[in-house]
Amino acid sequence: MKQLSQQEIKQRMIRLQNLERLYPIARTRIENLEAENRCLKQEVANLKEIVLQQQKIIEGLKLQVEELRIMVFGKKKKPKDKNHFGNFLEPKEKTQRSVDSYKRPVPNESEVTEVKRHTIDTCSCGTKTIYKKTAIFYEEDIPIPSKKIVRKHEVEKSYCPNCQQWRQAIPLPKTKVILGPSIQKYTCYLSIVARLSFAQIQNLLNDTYQAKISQGEIAKILNREALHLRPVYEQLKKKIRGEPAIHLDETSWKLFIEQGKVFSWVMSEADSQESVFLVGEHRGKGNVDTLIGENYKGVVVSDDYGAYKKLENHQLCWAHLLRKFRDLANSEELEIKQKEYCKKEYQKLCLIYSEMKNDRSIEKYDEFVKRLNI
Repeated sequence: MKQLSQQEIKQRMIRLQNLERLYPIARTRIENLEAENRCLKQEVANLKEIVLQQQKIIEGLKLQVEELRIMVFGKKKKPKDKNHFGNFLEPKEKTQRSVDSYKRPVPNESEVTEVKRHTIDTCSCGTKTIYKKTAIFYEEDIPIPSKKIVRKHEVEKSYCPNCQQWRQAIPLPKTKVILGPSIQKYTCYLSIVARLSFAQIQNLLNDTYQAKISQGEIAKILNREALHLRPVYEQLKKKIRGEPAIHLDETSWKLFIEQGKVFSWVMSEADSQESVFLVGEHRGKGNVDTLIGENYKGVVVSDDYGAYKKLENHQLCWAHLLRKFRDLANSEELEIKQKEYCKKEYQKLCLIYSEMKNDRSIEKYDEFVKRLNI
């Protein structure tokens, strides 16, 4: 065994001293680096989670922006080809229109109010014509302006010596001049159906019939007719509430006054065409309670507006569900894998909907529910 020289021993002792001195420092540094590494890994994991959440938020916002863009600018028209993804529902059969459907219907003879004969005896060249034929066409028109009807009522009064009171042939109105039933009905039509403002109703009646009406009179007519129709309205609401399923919906109702717009609500039976409306209200949940009442236990079918979600036995309308899936399947904001997945799910949903339309028996209920929840 080779004996170490004094120089080698000295060098090895110096190296050992250095190692003993540097080891704790290196150990501490390694522990600090390991702790820092663990912190960085945790931070990376947290950042990944934040990024995933942000991606979901961005994806949702992009879909919302796409939906708003379609609402404002409409959908882009794409060229039709065999590979283009469309609707999986069975297309509706197109009914062929006849030639007569593009023409105005011929009035009945009972509708004819005037007959005009147009004769011809000589040609434009001055020669007397011989053979004659008659061609018929109809002209429909309206009288503008039409003179208003003014009825002067002479009501006799007679004194009864037995009752010691004056009696009248008919009850007298509170004012000297009143509006007849026709103008009142027409005012209701112009306000409710035609949705004209009070000022527009005034101008129309004045320009067409030279009939002047104040905005206060219009308001009184509408309030009076509303009171007359209230019992029928309440009976109709009661009948609809007795059905096992009803539909609810709301939409904006534009006004030609300072408020700008209000909302119109509708409640309809699921199996008939009877409906009631609640016009001129806000969009709050209280209108739902006003329509369906407090004790309705049937199924309420509507869109996914938040006012309906707290109802018992609430069901989303199939039209809105299919539309959402279709828009996702056709979205240009999703990635390819996400879009393909949405297409498959939309196809499954359309298949379930088609089968459900053909067979609505209660025996199929559990099967359809199971397929929807897969």
